[in-house]
Amino acid sequence: MGKRNRAVRLTSGEVDLMDLLWRHRNLTLAEAHEAFGAERIGYTTMQTRLNRLVDKGLAARSSDRPAVYSPLVAREQVQAGHLEDVLKRLSDGSVVPLVAHLVRDGKIDREELAELKRLVRQAERDLRDSTSANHGESS
Repeated sequence: MGKRNRAVRLTSGEVDLMDLLWRHRNLTLAEAHEAFGAERIGYTTMQTRLNRLVDKGLAARSSDRPAVYSPLVAREQVQAGHLEDVLKRLSDGSVVPLVAHLVRDGKIDREELAELKRLVRQAERDLRDSTSANHGESS
């Protein structure tokens, strides 16, 4: 996928369509319309919305007939964009209130807790390594 490391913010409608593309990877307009729910959205509206994703550089449209749509941004980029916004708006950029809420309310299972611990250990190593490197440069 393109645009690798950039955080991306999408509207809720764009997230819905991108979720469809992330799950299916490649869809024609007809397949996307059916998978999204033909009763929820008109065919030409689906086409317009997919083409807007293409115009914004979020999805690709093949030159095949029928055209095939595929995602150009990773789900993680969108998650990052939205989480950064939530952190800025609700906790002045601090991640602690978010994690504390999830832990206290029991919304984290064993596997997720193990992954969080792994991430914290990695962050501690990275911080230690960058501190060592900075001290080494100033000597």
